[in-house]
Amino acid sequence: VRKGQKEKALPLFDEAIEIKSHKKGPLHPDVAFVYLQIGRACQYASDLDEALKYHKLGLGIIAKCLGTGHPFAEKFYIELGTVYALKQMHEEALDNYEKALKIKIAINGPFHPDNVDIYNNMANLQFAQEYYDQAIEYYQKASDILSTLGNADKRHLSIVLNNIGSC
Repeated sequence: VRKGQKEKALPLFDEAIEIKSHKKGPLHPDVAFVYLQIGRACQYASDLDEALKYHKLGLGIIAKCLGTGHPFAEKFYIELGTVYALKQMHEEALDNYEKALKIKIAINGPFHPDNVDIYNNMANLQFAQEYYDQAIEYYQKASDILSTLGNADKRHLSIVLNNIGSC
């Protein structure tokens, strides 16, 4: 949803929820996915409180039908972490990123490239709070993973190494 288009999009999202709830029930992952999309639309429109509300609604559905350790829950934890970070609510952001990382590690193992962004987000939070030692720890974990990829992601690795140097 482009900025300024949220008000046009919300009725369409409401209709999607109504249709999916009628067909599949209100506690179906497809309904949660619509809430995820609404939350993102609110986030893009800088309506962070509304974004939190919808991400939490969607996560609640996922928790009830699939459990909080399901891979789909990880997407909600990432979005919640991002919104909390934008609101400067660092502890809440870190808590949600840690939950997302725990799921990612359970699925892919500790050295999977998908973990890099979460480590980087966690490091950025610590850096913003001037917790440089913790930031370096998370940046280093991201760097260690990226180093195992060979030439595949040297640009990303250079960014992470630069971040470590900034601490």
